[in-house]
Amino acid sequence: MWYEAHNTYEGAEQDIEEFVRQWALKQLLDKYNYPREWLGEKLQIEEPVKIGSSEKEADIWSYVKI
Repeated sequence: MWYEAHNTYEGAEQDIEEFVRQWALKQLLDKYNYPREWLGEKLQIEEPVKIGSSEKEADIWSYVKI
């Protein structure tokens, strides 16, 4: 994650999509208390998803039932 690598969000805004993705992940982990161990397991980044007959990538995909 950008913040963990740089200890700041400064510079991340140059790539707004990545900035928003990192912000959303931070919210899931810090505000909603998703366990960090879920990263790569129940929380996937850029996960291929089928939409109709085409395949796209979801920025963040959760395998967690709420």
